[in-house]
Amino acid sequence: MSNPPLSPYIHAASQTTFNELVLHNSKKGPVLVHFWSKKAGPCLRLHPILDALIAHYNGCLLLINLDVDTERKVAADYTITSVPTLKLFREGRVVESLFGFQSEMDLKIMLNRYVTLPSDIQLSKALQEYSEGKRDQAYQIISQAIIADPQNPRLPMTLCKLLKHEQQYQQVLDLMQSLPESIRSLTEMQQLRDEIDLIFMAEKIQDLDALLAETQTTQANIAERQQLVAFYILNKEYKIAFDILMEIHQIQPDMALPLLFKSFNLLGHQHPLVKKYRGYLAN
Repeated sequence: MSNPPLSPYIHAASQTTFNELVLHNSKKGPVLVHFWSKKAGPCLRLHPILDALIAHYNGCLLLINLDVDTERKVAADYTITSVPTLKLFREGRVVESLFGFQSEMDLKIMLNRYVTLPSDIQLSKALQEYSEGKRDQAYQIISQAIIADPQNPRLPMTLCKLLKHEQQYQQVLDLMQSLPESIRSLTEMQQLRDEIDLIFMAEKIQDLDALLAETQTTQANIAERQQLVAFYILNKEYKIAFDILMEIHQIQPDMALPLLFKSFNLLGHQHPLVKKYRGYLAN
């Protein structure tokens, strides 16, 4: 870092400039902050990789280097206990954190979820075509964009959502299976898969009124209770769904847990009901 690269997208921050360089700029686009120290070898090895990434994204990503040895107040504010630490900011807050040395590929996998890529222009065009009823053209544009840019997770995610909108649920699962693990493991993709699993489960209900009456009078049919849980989750009646799941858990825990975890994943770990029922399970 004695000779910082001549790039308008790479800056060194201090306590006085951090808010402007990082928090303010993150409202315009993604800002990657490298908390580093000249005493740490992994930091020095990471610098050329980060410089190359900035060149790769060509103005779509801002890199801010912060020396923790001289800017201890900022490092303490963000609880930096080891270097290198990377934090990605968007809209004034941290959205991703990485610790230790990172490969260029791992960094691209993370950054591609936030950086606007050239293939996103094709995606916008495809969505415009779809909104005008030109379904086949939209699918063709997205498919071609995926071939040209297989690292952009928004392309297959959008394709999956369009197929789900058309109730082509098995096609969605088949498409997911063909994707690389780095995309399949994304939270949004996992949520979509869990939602489709619940849809398949709820579709097994033949007579909703009869099922409701039966579950009020018997404790027996766990499978039918699971179907009812799926129905309530999909209809956003979460409290009722979790109460039934707790009943199933008391009768046969191994039949409740997979469905509980799918429900937790769909609502998000910060949802009040998820926190509440997680607490019940812990107790």
